[in-house]
Amino acid sequence: AMQQLLLTARLLSALLGAGTAVLVYAAIASWRPRLHYSYSVLGGLLMAFVPGHVQHSHFATVDVAATFFVALSLWLAIYIQNSSHPARTFLWSCFAAGLAAATKYNAGIVILAPLCVLFLEERLRPRIKVLLPALFGVAFVGFVIGCPYSILNFHEFWGDGQNTGVAYELLWHPHQGQ
Repeated sequence: AMQQLLLTARLLSALLGAGTAVLVYAAIASWRPRLHYSYSVLGGLLMAFVPGHVQHSHFATVDVAATFFVALSLWLAIYIQNSSHPARTFLWSCFAAGLAAATKYNAGIVILAPLCVLFLEERLRPRIKVLLPALFGVAFVGFVIGCPYSILNFHEFWGDGQNTGVAYELLWHPHQGQ
């Protein structure tokens, strides 16, 4: 049973790794649609063959999944400029950022991408008073869906701040030089 679970996790990691290459292609194509498509293909192929990404895609770890959700959030943030529903695309970008943070906490920095787009995309600016709080709310929902333990057992999740939990990782661990 454990062997089957590990094999399933490794298969999921490989699929997310391949999906990340597709997202890199899509992000480049969305960013500069007038560029020759070969730039998009090159970017996707580079991601597909980067040794570290390929190697980690063989393992059942969080790194490739976090990279996938970061790439998804970035692609959606870039795609807003071409989207016929920019607010909806913006919210999906925020949700993906929440999933990235749930997968690996430091990947949550990708929330800056939709935040920047909120202030730069002219079609979103008139709705900024609604979309700014929604950014954090939707990202939080993505985080909770990706990491339900953070709500279901908050005390254990947060920890004591000295030896266990997120409090330890945020407050004490960095002071130890790690």
